Amino acid sequence: MVLCFYFLYFDDSHLRNVVNTTSGASFIFLAMGMLFFPEILYGLPNNSLVKSKTIKKISLKPVNNINPMVEEGEDSFLKLSQKIQNYFESEKPYINQNFSIAEIALKMDVPQNHVLYCINSVYKIKFSKLKTKLGIDQTKVYLHESIHSNITIDGIAQLAGFSSRSSFYSSFKEETGITPSVYLGNPFNSI
Repeated sequence: MVLCFYFLYFDDSHLRNVVNTTSGASFIFLAMGMLFFPEILYGLPNNSLVKSKTIKKISLKPVNNINPMVEEGEDSFLKLSQKIQNYFESEKPYINQNFSIAEIALKMDVPQNHVLYCINSVYKIKFSKLKTKLGIDQTKVYLHESIHSNITIDGIAQLAGFSSRSSFYSSFKEETGITPSVYLGNPFNSI
């Protein structure tokens, strides 16, 4: 208000240039700040706080060997990770070939960036790796259940959400170190 009053009654072009330059620099600083610190826009927590607290693992059922890394304190992302975990266990959405983060976000009624942050920071895994891991774990269950069945390994892979045979075989070998047929032939493999 003081500057507006001053500009109306006094003519000092030097002061106007200083104020214009300062306000212009401030707007540039704000824009660059949002570019380099996007958590300002999304409301994501500061990672230094997460790293400073002690971390413990939550154990899951063998079907879902995703062990979320969580803080001991109350955290909205801890609650979200537990909701996601329950969703995975109850509905097994990952067996759908078109399963995506958007589906989780709709089901949890939270923004997609919160789901992505939760998976990346709490579970400490990328979404594509998590989807593959859950699909492989489900495939192992199907393989053990269908030992005396007439369904093929490729059919089981499709039931577990894999879109192609090659992606399934490469993912299975990467996850377990052996092929599905070798895994099925080994009686000592457990889920």
